[in-house]
Amino acid sequence: MTNAIDIARMAQDILAQDWGYIYGTSGEKWTASRQQEITRTRWDDPDYANSIQYGAQWIGHMVADCSGLVCYILRKHGIRLPHGSNSMWNEMREKGKLSGEPPVGALVYKLRNGSDFYHVGIFVGDGVVEAQGAKSGVVKSKLKSWTHYGLIRGVEYKMPEKATKQATVSTPNGGVLNLRAAKSTSSQRLALIPNGTVVDVLDDSDVQWYWIRYHRPGGGDIDGFVVAAYLDEGVDAADQTVSLARIEALEKRVASIEQLLYKATRAATMGGDDRE
Repeated sequence: MTNAIDIARMAQDILAQDWGYIYGTSGEKWTASRQQEITRTRWDDPDYANSIQYGAQWIGHMVADCSGLVCYILRKHGIRLPHGSNSMWNEMREKGKLSGEPPVGALVYKLRNGSDFYHVGIFVGDGVVEAQGAKSGVVKSKLKSWTHYGLIRGVEYKMPEKATKQATVSTPNGGVLNLRAAKSTSSQRLALIPNGTVVDVLDDSDVQWYWIRYHRPGGGDIDGFVVAAYLDEGVDAADQTVSLARIEALEKRVASIEQLLYKATRAATMGGDDRE
């Protein structure tokens, strides 16, 4: 079963890759010939108006429309949904009106006129990744502007209940550490984490980039990626238990050696044997 966190991560990666928006597309590299084609054949279709007006800026970029972006990501995980936000809404295994944050990786929708789910995006924990429109492309927006959520069949929605471990930010010269939206130094910077800050490590499977949770001083947590080399890793609870046991054993061993040394020194001083 697909993990919803993987869906959210891929959405963040696409955000960092500067994807564009063209109506009717679902993950293709936009070309001058394709732009000319829609200009020639779709000039009287209002759905394509913005793509014709602004689409040239996306030549050379990957492009998708809002539901096309979702379709592309899900296809990469072996899941098929119909292209179109209303059609997607009808395929959700669970859906409803937003009353708080949905699970990470959930689809979120905008409703108008009581029944038209005209726009869809992916909730990634600190906002929504969406193919917003031909003028702006793929962006991250705030959750508060979305009205409904939907959970996809075949996707496991479960955030880690707790961090796998904690680590301390340790940067050269005591500088701040960039928290990134994706595994790239060119991706969106979500926060600056001060040196010495303890963070929760959510996933350390990538040796170069760790997925972490930063507890901001002003309140509110934010998840993102940091360069693993700038974290001084702690130990988890199990490792701590083992370490404490080893420390106790070493202390007993040292005490035993000290006792033997004391007896030997005393015997040498008194000129006798080591019996008391």
